[in-house]
Amino acid sequence: MDRIKITIEQESLDTPTTFVNSMFVLVHINGNALPKILDTETFFAIKQSNGLIPLFTCGCGVFGCGGYYVDVSCTDSALILHNSYHRFDRSLQSEFEYHLDWQQVRGIAQEILTYLEKMQERDPQALVTTGHWGNNLLDLIPEFRKSLLLLL
Repeated sequence: MDRIKITIEQESLDTPTTFVNSMFVLVHINGNALPKILDTETFFAIKQSNGLIPLFTCGCGVFGCGGYYVDVSCTDSALILHNSYHRFDRSLQSEFEYHLDWQQVRGIAQEILTYLEKMQERDPQALVTTGHWGNNLLDLIPEFRKSLLLLL
């Protein structure tokens, strides 16, 4: 099995209308950094199915700006990430194949959820987004807790 590790970075932006905590989940598999940041909402929504999923997004948080699809397959023992595909025409961008056992995937999901819960404890009214824009991830914590990734 391949080995996955994440690094969570945070950047706070004070805009004229709001204070935003931007969260960047950087993914490394077998020591290699994957391009872009993990789309937190998409990651927690992975179900045991197959297909192209918009799993990585631009640092701004807008998939259309610089994200890419990954062909995801789920088996009884692993989450398989196979190749990256262009965000518009879904043409092949790069070839790879990673087999991540469910225990590792569950650990990553728990690490992200714990990070968000701690942010919520510090400031329940905080606005935390994937990248610089997007939905408030703190509002999605109840849904994230129900993710199949944590139940596997």
